Amino acid sequence: MNIVAAIFCVLLFSLTVPFTRIAALELSPLLVVSLRLSGAGLVCAALIGAERWIPPRRIWHLLLLTSLGAVLGFSLLTAFALQEVPSVHGALGLAALPAVTAAYSTIRDRVNPGRVFWFFALLGTLLSVSYFFSAGVGGLLRGDLLLVLAVLSASLGYVEGGRLSREFGGKRIMCWAVLLVLPLSLLLCLVLLGQQALAPVSAKVWGSIIYLALVSQSLGM
Repeated sequence: MNIVAAIFCVLLFSLTVPFTRIAALELSPLLVVSLRLSGAGLVCAALIGAERWIPPRRIWHLLLLTSLGAVLGFSLLTAFALQEVPSVHGALGLAALPAVTAAYSTIRDRVNPGRVFWFFALLGTLLSVSYFFSAGVGGLLRGDLLLVLAVLSASLGYVEGGRLSREFGGKRIMCWAVLLVLPLSLLLCLVLLGQQALAPVSAKVWGSIIYLALVSQSLGM
């Protein structure tokens, strides 16, 4: 059952990169991120409000790391990157995320998953990188550097959030990680919406924002 859930999550998150690219081509990356995080924050607020769970004081600093890495940092860096590079760059660049996350998790937890795991993790990553340079994707761009930073940011947040989830549950931790940035995202929304007229924005952009907010940044997590 866990494997089925994991595969389903991969399918859900596989659409994050192209939808971010679609939105970032018509809206500023900051506006894309603020709309994405604001929508997700409202969903998470409803979920936490129904449960009425407050994190203990001893984990707030780890929650902040999770929020800055997996929520704010990853969203910002990918949005700015995908304004400059095609979505195929993003998909292949983020293909290294599982291996990087596993490496940081191994260091953090001091648990080695074994040679077989590392063999296939590195093989998959190397195949992705090889395809990047051999299939006419093009040379490295500034956006690709931002994608590298996005991978590092997400791996930090995922590992710290995963460690907390073992004790408190994934839904609680990820909801609070999104909630921590809700005040900032709402403020950015108010400022940026006052500067950019939204009437010409296409329906596909709004659809992308809705998917990013409801699936990629909240329910999927």
